[in-house]
Amino acid sequence: MDRLFPKKAAIEGAADRLYEGLVHAARSTWLFTEGGFEDSFSGRFNAIALHGGLLLPELERRGGRGPVLSRAVYTRIFDGLDAGLRETGVGDASIARKVRKFGESFFGLGNAIRDALAASDSRTGIAAVLERNEVAAADEADKLADYVIDFAQHLSSLSDETLFDGDAGLVFMGKRAD
Repeated sequence: MDRLFPKKAAIEGAADRLYEGLVHAARSTWLFTEGGFEDSFSGRFNAIALHGGLLLPELERRGGRGPVLSRAVYTRIFDGLDAGLRETGVGDASIARKVRKFGESFFGLGNAIRDALAASDSRTGIAAVLERNEVAAADEADKLADYVIDFAQHLSSLSDETLFDGDAGLVFMGKRAD
């Protein structure tokens, strides 16, 4: 089937690799031991939302295959969220409501982080966003803000080819990733 639709297969493969890299970065021990994330379903979701909130707009900004990859990675994020909720025992009757709530949090956090990154004092703005969204406590928000800035700069420094190929090994091997 991949031979019939090679472009689609390449996009799907790249999206899989980007999603795997995103999840790998979001599971970094540093985030939970020093970065201030709570080791809970909500904390793990926040870690994915933080990384996804930086990756998806970067893909969109690049044009070309970027917007298609962004949508494919987004789908994987929320398919994973749906599966995770079901594994914790959330029933069909409330799954849509919970996914919608997580979706609002995902986009709210991502938009707030992007706005803070664009501000003149991005570190302070990001730290405030992380505190306000209960991603990190006040004493850990500055460290995590530095991580966010480093990660955003890392993503923006990647070539289109590296990003579009979904080379997760290169994309998410920041200085604090495990």
